[in-house]
Amino acid sequence: MTKFKVGDKVRLLVDKTPYGSDYGGSPKVTIKAGMVGTVGAINVAAVRFTKHHYFNCVDFILPGVFRGNPKYENTTWRCSVYNDEMKLI
Repeated sequence: MTKFKVGDKVRLLVDKTPYGSDYGGSPKVTIKAGMVGTVGAINVAAVRFTKHHYFNCVDFILPGVFRGNPKYENTTWRCSVYNDEMKLI
């Protein structure tokens, strides 16, 4: 389980590829280690083999980098992040 809670600000310790990157017209995106995001969900059960049974969802805002159709101006990118891949700030 996790020590984090929804709404916590965290710093990413590793590079991650967010959901929707390079898919459905969205650009290829990498969230770089050191970037700050907000925990959006905790203790999400993994549905495939991973190094842990649970992960957290962390949201990152990338101004000007639109997810999906740019007309909706969605600049929030969500990543699955394990506890040991982020640090509370």
